[in-house]
Amino acid sequence: MRLTDQIFYRKLYFSIPMKEAPSLREVYAVLIKGEKNILFDCGVSYHYPDIVCLAAEAGLTLADIDALVFSHCHADHTGGAAKLKAENPRMEIWASPLCRPMVEDIDLQFKLRPVAAFYTTMGGPVKVDRELKDGEIIDVGFPVEVLYTPGHSAGSISLYLPEQKTLLTGDAIPYVRDLPIYDDLAAEKASLEKLRARSADVIVSAFCGPWDQKKQGDVFAVTDDYLALVQSAVDTFLREHPDEPIEAMGRYVIGELGLDALPIPIFLTSLKEHIKVSKERN
Repeated sequence: MRLTDQIFYRKLYFSIPMKEAPSLREVYAVLIKGEKNILFDCGVSYHYPDIVCLAAEAGLTLADIDALVFSHCHADHTGGAAKLKAENPRMEIWASPLCRPMVEDIDLQFKLRPVAAFYTTMGGPVKVDRELKDGEIIDVGFPVEVLYTPGHSAGSISLYLPEQKTLLTGDAIPYVRDLPIYDDLAAEKASLEKLRARSADVIVSAFCGPWDQKKQGDVFAVTDDYLALVQSAVDTFLREHPDEPIEAMGRYVIGELGLDALPIPIFLTSLKEHIKVSKERN
């Protein structure tokens, strides 16, 4: 899909096997078209045809992509990189320093974050050609600013296109209709403030795609309310059920959020961050 003459995006679907039933998930790949063509995230191992179609929608071929930038190391954003690199060897891989070891050694990534179907969605390791710095400006015929936005993961980055007033955020902005997933809540909130300060008209997140700030409202206000709701649910559970295990808290919070989901480990990690906040208040 075309967002502007310089920005194209595609929703990518993938499935995670769960005990009850497969969980259908989605992520977004974004192609920045300029004097250099940059792909921001690439989906999982079997999304190669989708990336070829995305390039075609921009009037390009896979061979025209100069660099693949990872928003962070997780398999749903990087799993297709090995196949893309094999088909387009001139394409460079760019990432943050903390993302680098996780995509160059996928066994290390799995050890630290053992998620379901990891080796199915992660197509293989790739070598990072360039480490991106916070505040760095990439010149593609127009400026693209690199922003370190940790929280969801320590090595997360976003891209800001000031001339297009557009932010590409990966998973840096939580999806308010799904489980909260972040490793560091304080860093998450700081990153949201950093992104908010860019005053973008359009924000393309991995969870909900393009968000028009003028038509859909302030996404950061929505996210603030969501994080506050999660915190309130955690506070209530700790007050009423102080001796219950975190899995029980997870089920309670999911109910308060009105979601049909399971208390998976990466979600419980997020709740532990909220528990810290509750204990610091008391």
